[in-house]
Amino acid sequence: MKKILLLLSILFTLSGINNVLQAQCKPCPEFFSLTDSTCTRISIYQNVSVQPPGYVASDSIRACKGSKVCYLINADNFGCFYPGINYTFTVSGGTLLSSTGGQFCIQWGNTSPGSVTIGFTIPGGAGGHCDGNIVVPVKLYDKPVPAFTFLPIAPCANNLTICFNAITSVGAASYFWDFGDGNTGSGGNISYK
Repeated sequence: MKKILLLLSILFTLSGINNVLQAQCKPCPEFFSLTDSTCTRISIYQNVSVQPPGYVASDSIRACKGSKVCYLINADNFGCFYPGINYTFTVSGGTLLSSTGGQFCIQWGNTSPGSVTIGFTIPGGAGGHCDGNIVVPVKLYDKPVPAFTFLPIAPCANNLTICFNAITSVGAASYFWDFGDGNTGSGGNISYK
């Protein structure tokens, strides 16, 4: 019996904490996060210093021109729940390919800059109706273009040193070579024997 009372006491306490947390929630989320399948994580926060309050993105979406990227937006508010949130997406600089809930996929074009406008509606939210727009700037970059040359022109002889030169590659930030026999190298100019 004591265990049951203790368990009920814990449940009521946790329920009370959740109610307190939920009571501190505002009708509109204060924070959102925008992520993709690689390394993009953009924080979006509510800026109440302007009237009417709006949302500010911590960074731009960065993508390669002509690439297809899928993103996910979430209301990131600890302890606050926003059931039934609906999103709309408007893309400048690319084409919206698909969207389901907070996930959307874009085929980026070849011009920069652009933007993604994310409209949201929360029917009921944390104590009331809420809607708004988030504008995230977009920077598109040229895709890297790999190019390399090698000498000698006909590297067929055994034990012959082959020199590779990849410095004509466009947009490369680093180089990695895999020679297929367990040997690797890095750098724009490299030799292999």
